[in-house]
Amino acid sequence: LIDAFNTMLQRLEHSFGHISDFSSHVAHELKTPLAIARGELELALEQERSIEDYQRTIEDCLEEVNRMIRIVKDLLLLSKLDYNPNVFHFERIRLDELIRDIGEQMKVLTNPKSIRCEVSVPSDPVWINGDAVHLRRLFLNVLNNAIKFTPRDGSVFLTLESLESDVVVRVRDTGIGMTEDHLKKIFEKFYRVYQTGAQEE
Repeated sequence: LIDAFNTMLQRLEHSFGHISDFSSHVAHELKTPLAIARGELELALEQERSIEDYQRTIEDCLEEVNRMIRIVKDLLLLSKLDYNPNVFHFERIRLDELIRDIGEQMKVLTNPKSIRCEVSVPSDPVWINGDAVHLRRLFLNVLNNAIKFTPRDGSVFLTLESLESDVVVRVRDTGIGMTEDHLKKIFEKFYRVYQTGAQEE
């Protein structure tokens, strides 16, 4: 009876941990696309615009909604299987176009803090095999952190370099930075550094 009770407690603890992880995943992954959609809509309402501008804003927001739907579907799958590489859909994509597009969305996030954003990509097409939706999530999460910890009127830089057989994407900012100890833990799930100087909008 004691063994059965302990086993039940272990299973409950695992289930509660799973629920907590899933909730954290959802909050973390949806925060940036929601901020982008909100920023696009706020800019559209600031002053009267042409029908074409309103249509472009609606299209951009619809794209973000579609991405969020896929993110939620992937997270639901991950919550069932814990981790499954089959959720990735690799295809031949132009990384330079993806980075340019992300750079435009980055400006929506930097506007409230008057942060200057610079995007640099090669003039020639850069092709890779990858999952565009998950790469976008990756870069936007990194950029969102860079913006969050960069003071008002600072700068964020997004660059793409094409080497012989590799591509390198760099995110650099003029923010408060991280210590060597914290850098070792950046790939830990939901690892956070609580520092003064973060200015959330």
